Amino acid sequence: MLTRFVHNEFKKMLSRNELMIALTIGIGIALLGLLEKTMDSYNNVFNLVTMIESPTQSSMTGNDLGAVTAMFVILLPLLVSFPCAWFYHKEMDMNLVPSLISRGKYRNYYISKAIVICTTGFVLTVIPLIINLLFHLVAYPFSAHGIFSESAYKGFGTISQAMVMNNVTFPLLYINKPVINALVHILLIGIFGAGMGILTYAITLYFRKNIVITLATTTVLGLLLLIINSYTMTATIWPQAIVYTSPLSSMKISVFITEMIILFGLCIFMLVYKISKQRDVL
Repeated sequence: MLTRFVHNEFKKMLSRNELMIALTIGIGIALLGLLEKTMDSYNNVFNLVTMIESPTQSSMTGNDLGAVTAMFVILLPLLVSFPCAWFYHKEMDMNLVPSLISRGKYRNYYISKAIVICTTGFVLTVIPLIINLLFHLVAYPFSAHGIFSESAYKGFGTISQAMVMNNVTFPLLYINKPVINALVHILLIGIFGAGMGILTYAITLYFRKNIVITLATTTVLGLLLLIINSYTMTATIWPQAIVYTSPLSSMKISVFITEMIILFGLCIFMLVYKISKQRDVL
């Protein structure tokens, strides 16, 4: 029964215009990221140094100083929330929920929606980043090695290995398998995107009459953590920072995991409470 509900919810989500808009914006940002780095390569006085960067350092996951990357990670909560908020809100406005629930268990309806929205948040997050990485693997094929690759960085290495080992999230992957390292970071930020999706859904269950509150909450939460992070000197607590592989912006994996446990725990609690009441709270 739950499988059938999930299948139907996926079909409904894929038909939503809001999903296509969000996905188009995400892919557009990925293309802008490639254009930004290409322009830097031609305009930079130290063009040689710029051009010998590896694809992973040129991509959005490695280019922590890029304006396009900053725009993507800051807008990510809103980008994910946009289709996820409308998904449940539209059915409530059209008074479809009672008829949909009558076809199966109350629990199956809400859980299946949570699964689909969580998946949607993950996909909306990782697809632009993977596309951007693939573009850079083609556009910057000079070296796919890490920052200590002698073939790519002979005479240009300025960051000590000790600094890298102490500051990057996954030191060994960063040095030896940078492409895999970038994919791992994309996977992790995808989990954050999934969390933003499920948080949007959880908030919608409680404030279904005002979609602005739903969209604003996740966006403000991300900005608030960014502001708090600017005053934190010991460690990065901004969850979106997990996307960066650079030693200057990396996030401790233990901090990220703790934040995700809190985020998903809160969402699960809100969902369970909603199901236990079997009625709209607000």
